[in-house]
Amino acid sequence: MENQNNNVMPEQTPAPEQTPAPADNGKGLSVAALVLGILGIVGGWFPIVQYFTTVCAILGIVFGVKGRKKSVEAEGKASGLATAGLVLGIIGTAFAALGIICTVVCAGAIAAAGAGM
Repeated sequence: MENQNNNVMPEQTPAPEQTPAPADNGKGLSVAALVLGILGIVGGWFPIVQYFTTVCAILGIVFGVKGRKKSVEAEGKASGLATAGLVLGIIGTAFAALGIICTVVCAGAIAAAGAGM
C-alpha cells in the first residue's frame, strides 16, 4: 500500500494583505501642545503653581513645533492645532515668566518693608 500523495504539494493560503501604517500627522503632539499651552496661561499667575506651569508651557512650545513639522511632512500644511499650541505655549511662557518676576518683586518688597521696622 503505497501513499499516492507523495508528490502533491499542500495548498498554500495567500498571505493577508498588509495595509500601510497610518502616517503620523502629529495630531497627538498638537493636542498635547494645546493643552500644555492652556495650562501655562492659566497657571502662570498662581505663585506656587507657576513653576510647574512654566515647564508645561515650554513643553507646549516644543510639542507645537514638533507637531507642526510632522503635520507639514504628512499633509503638506501646518496643523491649526499645532499652531494654536505653539502660540499658547509662547504666551503661557511669557505669563509664567512675568508671574515669577512679580512673585520675586513682591517677596523682595515684603522683606524690605520688614527690615525697616
